[in-house]
Amino acid sequence: MQTMETMKRLVLALALALGSPAIADSGFGVETTAASAAGGAIGFTIVNDGVQAVSGVRWYPSSGYSVQCATQTAAGRGFVPDSVLQPGDRAVCTMTPSDTASTAQARAAAVVVSAREADGSITVRHAGMVLLGGATPVQGVAVVVGGAVHADSDLDGELDAGETIAYDYTVVNAGTQPLSDLVVADLTGAVTCPSTTLAIDAAMTCTSSHTVGTDDAAAGLVLNEVEVTGTAADGQAVQAADVILTLNLAGTAGIRVFKSPLLLDDADGSGYASAGDVLGYTFLVKNSNAQPLASVDLVEPDPDLVDGPIACEATTLVGGQPFAALGSSTLGSQDVLRCRAQHTITPAEAAAGEALNLAEASGVPAIGGMVWGTGASAVAIPGAGQLVVTKTVDTPVTTFGGQVTYTITVRNEGSTDIQNVTINDPIPVGIASFAWTCAGTSVTCPAASGSGAISAVIPVFPAGAQIVYTITAVVSVAAPMRILNIVTVTPQTSVLCAPAGTPAPCSATAPLAMAQAFPVPIDSRTMQLVLAALLVLTTALWHRARGG
Repeated sequence: MQTMETMKRLVLALALALGSPAIADSGFGVETTAASAAGGAIGFTIVNDGVQAVSGVRWYPSSGYSVQCATQTAAGRGFVPDSVLQPGDRAVCTMTPSDTASTAQARAAAVVVSAREADGSITVRHAGMVLLGGATPVQGVAVVVGGAVHADSDLDGELDAGETIAYDYTVVNAGTQPLSDLVVADLTGAVTCPSTTLAIDAAMTCTSSHTVGTDDAAAGLVLNEVEVTGTAADGQAVQAADVILTLNLAGTAGIRVFKSPLLLDDADGSGYASAGDVLGYTFLVKNSNAQPLASVDLVEPDPDLVDGPIACEATTLVGGQPFAALGSSTLGSQDVLRCRAQHTITPAEAAAGEALNLAEASGVPAIGGMVWGTGASAVAIPGAGQLVVTKTVDTPVTTFGGQVTYTITVRNEGSTDIQNVTINDPIPVGIASFAWTCAGTSVTCPAASGSGAISAVIPVFPAGAQIVYTITAVVSVAAPMRILNIVTVTPQTSVLCAPAGTPAPCSATAPLAMAQAFPVPIDSRTMQLVLAALLVLTTALWHRARGG
């Protein structure tokens, strides 16, 4: 039987990139100090904080990921799959999405780590994470939390051919839009769900079954993955995924937690997460195995990462059972507890470009020691949008009635899309007419060509996109000696004008000068002599013509 001390020996410290994990009292810790919230590499550290060595250390990532662990532990010992991990030692690994990873796998990832205790029992740790590349006030979000119960007919704790595994998937709408066209699939190929739609905050249970084959029995494990895809009300795709490991001698108790972030209050109206905005976290804690769990708890190892206590619903999400309080209530097999918390994004998080968070769930089964699960989230915080606006003219000097060509370039050099960008270029005094064309890179021009003043609105100006207007202008014959042409670009949200770093609106100017005439003064003595000579010559020619 596993005691609490032996259960604490194996620690999975999920670090959504780099950094030293902070180990919580439960033995499960996560530090998220530098992560990619856009589905990039995810670091995790396997730690043995117990008093005895564990052996046969293995890791099982989501199918869309590969894992590369350092060949040496922190103490300088060799580390490969099935290695021994000594007390107090740790091994750093990186989980990288493959080129074929689905969008669901890139947004929601999971890893399971197992090790053999000195008494021969197996300790398993599950860590799930949600990576949000961009949080917006209106967003479709799906979360799936998996569970499995092995029907161990001979009660030997091992997977035998012909035995079955019942899979239970809780699918939750954790966003602010209704979801439709939901499809749930796993490696069994036959998942049954009661619906293909979910209202906001609604949940459903999907199920499937797997019969243990001879290859499964020989391997001593079955690794399954569930993936959910669907569509939000605004037409955007939603995705979620989880990984489920059933392993010989791993016991019949388990818990897992997913933490799903959402932009709850866009305080500055920017349309994306930024300093001062409020994130809302939805925690889904699932009893993922057969035994009921008592004293179910959910904690934030760093209380500064939430604004106040975590609040849980009074009844469980699936079973509808009363849940009085964290730390003292029971969660039945495959039941789910939903909790919520908020967090105000700090300037430090905005400067780092991400808000990272984690939660640790725990519970106590009747048989065996306490079980733990870790859920982490990463929200990308884009820097302030940056617009570069330039305007040039092909010649700085022209003539009255002449023709010149202006070029306007508007480029989004920031890391986030900019909403409702208005470009205004009125015809200045001294210009008789405008005829223009527009070309866009990674963005569509409102109109490919036109005449007259430019007044265009681009609903979404993507990061890295560029608009170029080429204007053929005819100069008035009565133009002033200097013509000043100014283009102004005004976004809906807070944006900086690069490279100056000044707040929008952003503008650019192209001055144009008229070529000056140089008259000869009529009172010039030279001019008088020239005029006299011309008069004499003209008179002589006239007289010759008359005499002829």
